[in-house]
Amino acid sequence: MQGIVKKFMAECFQNIEVAVPVPIFKTFIYKVNLSVFVNICPGQRVLVPFGRRKLTGYILTTDYKSIFDPCKIKQIYDVIDETPVFPASMIKFYHWIAKYYFYPIGEVIKSALPAGINFYDTFMVVSTSSGHNALLNNSLSDIEKKILTSIADSSLSLKSVTKKAGVSFSMALIRSMEKKGLLLLKRELKTVKIRPRKIKYIHFLSDAPEGGKAGKSKELLSMVKSAGSLSLKELRSHFPSASKLIKPMEKKGLIQICEKEFSQNPLGEAIIPDTPPKLTDEQTSVVNTINNSFKNGYAAYLLCGVTGSGKTEVYMDLAAKTADRGQCSLILVPEIALLSQIISRFRSRFGDRVAVIHSNLTHAQKYDQWLKIIKKRVCVVIGARSVIFAPVDNLGLVIVDEEHDTSYKQNSSLHYNAKDMAVVRAKQNDCTVVLGSATPSIHSFYNCSINKFTPLYLKKRINNRSLSEVCIVDLKTNKGVSKKAGFITRPLYEAMKKALSRGEQILLFLNRRGFANYLLCGNCGEVQKCKRCDISMTFHTMDKTFQCHYCYYCLSADSICTKCVSSNITLL
Repeated sequence: MQGIVKKFMAECFQNIEVAVPVPIFKTFIYKVNLSVFVNICPGQRVLVPFGRRKLTGYILTTDYKSIFDPCKIKQIYDVIDETPVFPASMIKFYHWIAKYYFYPIGEVIKSALPAGINFYDTFMVVSTSSGHNALLNNSLSDIEKKILTSIADSSLSLKSVTKKAGVSFSMALIRSMEKKGLLLLKRELKTVKIRPRKIKYIHFLSDAPEGGKAGKSKELLSMVKSAGSLSLKELRSHFPSASKLIKPMEKKGLIQICEKEFSQNPLGEAIIPDTPPKLTDEQTSVVNTINNSFKNGYAAYLLCGVTGSGKTEVYMDLAAKTADRGQCSLILVPEIALLSQIISRFRSRFGDRVAVIHSNLTHAQKYDQWLKIIKKRVCVVIGARSVIFAPVDNLGLVIVDEEHDTSYKQNSSLHYNAKDMAVVRAKQNDCTVVLGSATPSIHSFYNCSINKFTPLYLKKRINNRSLSEVCIVDLKTNKGVSKKAGFITRPLYEAMKKALSRGEQILLFLNRRGFANYLLCGNCGEVQKCKRCDISMTFHTMDKTFQCHYCYYCLSADSICTKCVSSNITLL
């Protein structure tokens, strides 16, 4: 009998591996009724039982071979998605992140996906008749009164009760009140906050029969006929009662009402297409070198290009060649502030085939862009560090602009370095990765020295424009023009004077904590340093002290030079 049951379970049910967004470092096995849920595939979300809760899980593997008794494996409640929310090719990447950064894989996937799309259950508090009577009899403590008064005849979440009652309380108190019969605590499934947005469209089918009613209905039908198809929103701008008018017209077969997905475009207005400029000899050499490696699989390049040498044009040319092969490019930019310029340049070249992902998008906008990538409507995906999770299935090129920037490091929740992850993702997808910078990091230079990266150079600026002149001023030999502004030396003063005479503006960057970062001896030029850390001390006017910002060693402001015993200390 037991063998018959197992055979039946094997034929009617299928085991799947599911990652659940909880702080547990393992996945879970559930079974799926094949007669109810037919098309199960990795990347879909499922609603699963987890203890007393209902949670959203992510399918990692289907047809999972399990050694457990099939009768003891829990069954899923529902399959949330018709199509996957991330491609199966991303699962290997998620596993690597979970292992390398020691983070639960369910939480990794939750961090990667757009916020607000998961189902979750929460505790809801409901008042009982006993609680209502106790409130009337005045036999409760003050905090119990406030809790029951806030609930009244409604069902509220614990968070809402706390806010409405204006008091904080423990879960132990709620459990105690439940045992007394004063309230009922139950779990309730909350629906998703973000769904694909749909708008109604009205399509013309046929004219109204002769002798039909005239008026607004006829005018509306005439407008739809001339346009062929109009959105309900457009019709309402001309006919406020359009919602009521279209229903009888649909029943008569004059029009058809259908819904279409509406994407909230965060990219702004359309941009005039540009013509790719002719590449310089250096740019051509770099593009040809990288392009020739496409057919060989994974390759990593460090593009060292001076400011203004045309690195972005190289990126766009490589992305165009990647798109011609039917693959997608992933472009990482360190700061959201830098995105607008690079997005406008890529859109002028690739049009609407560009998607963008960053933290400043609304949940709905990010979800729309996510679906756009999933449905393979784009060939270029651009964004800040979180774009590394973009669900690109046919990845052909990864570019990390300004690779030296520390903004690629995420320091909350899931801690990661997007630059390192970009290299790993390129390697897993057997494609090319290009790290570009005018001032590459020492880590990337080291990777070049051990042949992990191949260095490429753009040494000349476009049109052979000269680089900005940099002048280093020795403060030992160049005194300040005044005691009040000791850091403004004579060369700086003269340069500022000339710039102002030409009607130009000046930017002075002062990166300091404290009143003066350097305490320079006016007699011998010695910088006053901490005796423990060998770091320049800082002058603080409030305390009248010289302080070390590493170990907080302090000296009085009337201290003398440690080298020549001079009291002539200049503040810089």
